[in-house]
Amino acid sequence: MIIRQGDIFLIKVPEKRIPTNYQAHPTTSCIVGYGEVTGHHHVIEKAQWLVDACHDINSLHRFALDGTSPNDVFVQVTDPTQIVHDEHYPLAIPPGTYQVVRQREYTPRGVRRVRD
Repeated sequence: MIIRQGDIFLIKVPEKRIPTNYQAHPTTSCIVGYGEVTGHHHVIEKAQWLVDACHDINSLHRFALDGTSPNDVFVQVTDPTQIVHDEHYPLAIPPGTYQVVRQREYTPRGVRRVRD
């Protein structure tokens, strides 16, 4: 299952795909993409981060800002929720574990992250 909202892709993955050193980081919502052009953020309501034990939550903020991350980025949804953004329709997210991917595009100067 893939959910796409703007430049954010959520790919449902089986629990066994999550590395054993990843731990849940409790939070009420996850900002998976900051709107650097519009100021509107992609937010998954009622979700928690799954974070590599070697990295802190700041690495997730860097991912949300510029798409860079030392490792895969995952969120865990335990109850039905949604991803919201001021310029897109809210999308339903069923319970599960999702890998968060930022869209990139090719330009003659190289690959760059899509800006939303």
